Amino acid sequence: MEPTGNPGSSLGARLEALLKSLSDPARLRILGRLAEGARSPAALAEELALPPEAIARHLDLLREAGLVKEGAGSFLLEARTVPQLLREAGPLLAAASGATPGTGAEGAAADELRSLQRRFFDGPKLRTMPSQQKMKEAVLREILRRLPAQEEYPEKQLNELLKPIYEDFATLRRELVDFAYMERGGGIYRWTAKGREAAGRP
Repeated sequence: MEPTGNPGSSLGARLEALLKSLSDPARLRILGRLAEGARSPAALAEELALPPEAIARHLDLLREAGLVKEGAGSFLLEARTVPQLLREAGPLLAAASGATPGTGAEGAAADELRSLQRRFFDGPKLRTMPSQQKMKEAVLREILRRLPAQEEYPEKQLNELLKPIYEDFATLRRELVDFAYMERGGGIYRWTAKGREAAGRP
């Protein structure tokens, strides 16, 4: 039986849930802290001077919206959610605004990104690492854009961020250094100027 109704309704509902979750100042403050690094609920309550019950309620809403994820007693920012959702919503938003998707330089870049995702990604997961250097760099740049905005990443945390993306996360981590997107020292990974530019970070 064919589904009925607007095919963009599910996507529209996800967008609505995302915007609703961002409409509360307390949740924005929580996301701001998590953008700096993982935090436990207790640490968030102390840093933001909010009751633990309120923190728990806000984290539940942010998790339902796909903006945070829980691991080892702490919460991490799920940086892939917003850009991925907006990419999926591109045609829907363009139709609502009367624009035509896929035109001009920005449209060409978006088309290239969609092509890359179809070939090498299955949703949030990387199916395979391309052998061609140009395509490999394009894949690495896309992965960089999915990382939370932090100045540095301890190796253990970077592993946890890369594991859901690619099974061989150690190779992925090494490639980020080999292609000079990150530099490693004392078990800490930091952005290079090339990495910041590739990820669109200041």
